Amino acid sequence: MSEQLALVSEATAPKLGIKQAFILAALQAAGVDGLHADEAGALYCESRGIHHRDQRCEWDGSAVQTLKSLRKKGLAQYRAKTKRWQAVTLKSEVEAETETPADFDGLRGEYNALPAGF
Repeated sequence: MSEQLALVSEATAPKLGIKQAFILAALQAAGVDGLHADEAGALYCESRGIHHRDQRCEWDGSAVQTLKSLRKKGLAQYRAKTKRWQAVTLKSEVEAETETPADFDGLRGEYNALPAGF
């Protein structure tokens, strides 16, 4: 999985119910491929011993409500193009800052800029 999820302290972490936490973990495990809502619901049913993940029941579609609540908390996003849900990196993640060298080959300012006409 190329994206990295932020580690959040217990104090700043959103409160999640059992189903929300399970489905969020399933989204994180799916990575960039994401999950359809009914796939997430089927995984939850499988965890409760109701049916195998490859089968579907009338309750699997109810996972969309859980996914929408995760989206409201900023933990999931829906990709309309693929019709799949994905976990997102938390906004509270501290971004690594890089130091700008004071002098880069005698040049000051933008040292990562492309040359003119490139």
